[in-house]
Amino acid sequence: MNKNKKLWIGVISLALALMLFAVLLIVQKSMQQEPVYEKVLCASTTIPENTKITEANIDTYIRAKEIPVEWLPEDYTTAPKQVLGMIAEVEISEGSMIIGSMLRASREYYKTYEELTLISVPIGELYQGVAGSLRMGDYVDIYALYEEEKEYHCQLLAEHIRIEATYSDQGQAIGADNTEGLSQLIIIPMEREQVALFYESLARGHIRIAKYEAV
Repeated sequence: MNKNKKLWIGVISLALALMLFAVLLIVQKSMQQEPVYEKVLCASTTIPENTKITEANIDTYIRAKEIPVEWLPEDYTTAPKQVLGMIAEVEISEGSMIIGSMLRASREYYKTYEELTLISVPIGELYQGVAGSLRMGDYVDIYALYEEEKEYHCQLLAEHIRIEATYSDQGQAIGADNTEGLSQLIIIPMEREQVALFYESLARGHIRIAKYEAV
């Protein structure tokens, strides 16, 4: 009886050992499985705050990178169309994954305009031209100077408007992170009713631009 009992105990022990070994193999195999990757959009270089992602600069600022899906947040981006036309809400560090909360649709910046018009202005025609230092994403006030009864008056044409784009004299886009290039042409938004007065004042050389300095 004792001999049979010991035999059964041995058989059961062996069976349990084999089961445990099988479980360990399964666990080990699952741990060795390759993670599943997703191609997502990341910053190729630092994207300054207020930079608009455009066809002209997307290859400079954005690249695709494979990231394990288990690391991805809910609002990650995978396609250029998800970021084109969007504006960086904050400075985005090089290598950072681009997520929806970092960006804002450009229309949000212009929802207060009644009749939005984008106009181009050659810097050379501006008084001093802010030393060619204007960059996409900068904010400026625009004033028109006019003469009345032999006195000059200053009229605020547009307040706290965002520079949409800046270009060199060769027509190349100058990004917000370009500290050396001189801007020769700027694109700005303006109310349609202000455009005639703006160009009239510009032709007389009576436009002034005040740039908001970073704080």
